Amino acid sequence: MEDKGVLLLIGNPRWLLKILVDKWSREKKVIIFGKLIISPQHPKNVIIHSDIPSSTTDIYPTVIEGYFDRKDIEKERILTFISNNYRKAPVIIYEEKYYFKRAFKSKLCHYLSYIAAYKRETVNFDKIEIFKLENCKIINRSIYIRRL
Repeated sequence: MEDKGVLLLIGNPRWLLKILVDKWSREKKVIIFGKLIISPQHPKNVIIHSDIPSSTTDIYPTVIEGYFDRKDIEKERILTFISNNYRKAPVIIYEEKYYFKRAFKSKLCHYLSYIAAYKRETVNFDKIEIFKLENCKIINRSIYIRRL
């Protein structure tokens, strides 16, 4: 992922979220909105908030947990936050469930740069598909296999 834009992680890929948070927290602070679902390697650089601010002056890589299960008013606050910040720092929307079709029907789709869709296919076999998006349309797709 680039130094800016919005990545939607779906299907509960905690290992991938941990890699990204650990990478960013080595160099700078990372903000997580929601619950802490991983154990960061650099916990002193991870800030956890329960509520999305309406505006902020400090822009850091941000993780927002559970967008699709929130109430509409909370989703609007998240979209406002994203629209103000996604060009300045990376934003990750983390979903435990596999919300692929729902992502394209939501307002969030207009801000998405990438979707990383994780599935456990069989025993000892994981698949992650990375979709690059522009204007809610898939422009590139890559498939990666992870053997456990």
